[in-house]
Amino acid sequence: MKKFFVFILVAGAVLVWGAPRASAVSGYIFYNKTVGDWTVMCWRDVSGGNKACRMSAPPELLAPMAPQNLITITEFKNDRYRVVIEVRDRVIPGLPAFVRIDDNQAHEAPIANGLVVWEGEGAVTILKQMHGGRNMVFRVHTAPEGLPRDIHVALGPPFAEAFTAYRQTLRAHGLIGG
Repeated sequence: MKKFFVFILVAGAVLVWGAPRASAVSGYIFYNKTVGDWTVMCWRDVSGGNKACRMSAPPELLAPMAPQNLITITEFKNDRYRVVIEVRDRVIPGLPAFVRIDDNQAHEAPIANGLVVWEGEGAVTILKQMHGGRNMVFRVHTAPEGLPRDIHVALGPPFAEAFTAYRQTLRAHGLIGG
């Protein structure tokens, strides 16, 4: 019985800790699924009007020793995607970030306001490589020394399962038509 209450307490702390990160206006999480390195999270803001979902990797830690950079995927219109690196490290200004899937050529983009964004064909190209890939690495150069910080993420079947769950959840909750 005591273990059950400890589990409930820990689960509640995880939800409370994770909810503010999901949205600038905190609310509640109505869908959360982790498959391998990938997490699909959907939330509704406090006012109850706005719902949003995202798919991200790696899973966020409650108390990381260093800032944790994330890669997120959002479908903002039917079959229109955005791939974003949320850079939480202090980085060298002017140096780009990179994403590489397996042995494919690296995708490079500038860091602006802590975000690295690929939209349109760039996002589609990355997603196609992710669907056919096994491993992904994304890199930023940290300040002040300019040392690279690589984040490795597994793809394969866990990515495909999370991506399918993400798209189905968007449509089931009316966030995307189709």
